[in-house]
Amino acid sequence: MAALTSVGLAPQPPVSVGEERRQGSGTYHVIKIGEYRVLISTLGRFAKGYDTGDGTGGAPAAARRALERAGFRWIDRTDGAILVTGLCVYYFGTREPLQVADLLFYWQD
Repeated sequence: MAALTSVGLAPQPPVSVGEERRQGSGTYHVIKIGEYRVLISTLGRFAKGYDTGDGTGGAPAAARRALERAGFRWIDRTDGAILVTGLCVYYFGTREPLQVADLLFYWQD
């Protein structure tokens, strides 16, 4: 939160993904910044963001830079798409290899 506010953003307090979706639980917290959502993994210093507005995608560049300076690794589409084999976590009815983004930002209802 300090990193985000230090660059002039006005983030809302983080909430767990279970609270955000009003059911279930997971491995990340959601921070709303206007029309954007920044996801912070509870498994390590990992973050990613997405746009809930016009669909163009991506958290504000200022949020990404601030979090990276604070020691977070930003998980972009390329990194998030890496398939992790040999770690088959239960995910919506199956136990198949998952992508990095699904493992770090996991939610199950």
